[in-house]
Amino acid sequence: MYTTIKAIFATLQGMYYKFIFDLPVNNLTNEVKLKVLKAKGITKGNDFLIGTGLFVKGTVLLGTGLSLNRNVMIASSGGIPIVIGDYCLIGPNVVIRNANHGFRDIEKPMRFQPNEILPIIIEDDVWIAANCVILAGARIGKGSIVAAGAVVTKGEIPPYSIVGGVPAKVIGSRGAIDD
Repeated sequence: MYTTIKAIFATLQGMYYKFIFDLPVNNLTNEVKLKVLKAKGITKGNDFLIGTGLFVKGTVLLGTGLSLNRNVMIASSGGIPIVIGDYCLIGPNVVIRNANHGFRDIEKPMRFQPNEILPIIIEDDVWIAANCVILAGARIGKGSIVAAGAVVTKGEIPPYSIVGGVPAKVIGSRGAIDD
């Protein structure tokens, strides 16, 4: 009976993915778990791969050839978009969030202060390694690499940069020859 319920769930889940992401039902496994909350504008290109545990919320634009690994969270608030370009690689346990809690007014609990909401733009051919956090206002230039565990705060990362650390800083560039 468990196998039958699992098969029914996998079929329904496949139909859901087909509807949300236009993914072929026969290319999904019953291992894939996707949660989409209040999705207002999810769009995606072709050749789209997702791992288990994907969470998507809000206005999100996903490019062609995108690969999202396990347990990725992409959460957009306030109708402000998160844009991820073509042929990007997003590693496991990455969080991409365009809202930060307000904290300036010390007379008011942070919970009740307005969020700072800014767009996030990840240009084409970017590799975001495992366990990274991309915060509101970040723009990651074309061809860049974000090293594992990095936290990218608002600001622009130049194209073809390699960044790492907390907060992320440029530590190299792609194609550079080390002496």
